[in-house]
Amino acid sequence: MMGLLASAVEATMKIAPLAIPVLTTALSLSPIAYAQKAVTDPGKQEFEVNCGVCHGMDAKGNGALGANLKMVPPDLTLLAKNNGGVFPADRISSVIDGRAQVATHGTREMPILGQPIRG
Repeated sequence: MMGLLASAVEATMKIAPLAIPVLTTALSLSPIAYAQKAVTDPGKQEFEVNCGVCHGMDAKGNGALGANLKMVPPDLTLLAKNNGGVFPADRISSVIDGRAQVATHGTREMPILGQPIRG
C-alpha cells in the first residue's frame, strides 16, 4: 500500500508545476478578473434623455410620445439616405445647438424637455 501512495505522491509532484499556471490562467480568464466599468457614450445618453421620448430609443420615430404628436417623428436612421447618401452633419448640428429651427420641435426651449438644449 505504501508503494501505491508513494507512486501517487510522485506522480502528483511531477504535474504540480503545471497546476499553478493552469490555475492562474483559469482565474485570469474569469469575467470577474476583467470586470470594467461600462463605457458611457455621452451623445447616446443625451439622445436617450432628450430625443428618444419622441424619436424612439432606436431613432426610428417610434418614441413613447410619438402617438400624441400632430406629426409622426421622422426615422432619424434614414437621414443620410434621404440626403443623397450623405449624412447632413451641419444641418443636424444646427438643429441640436439651436441655429436652425424645426417647427415640430416648438420653441428652442422645447418645454416638453423642461430645459433648453444648448450646444
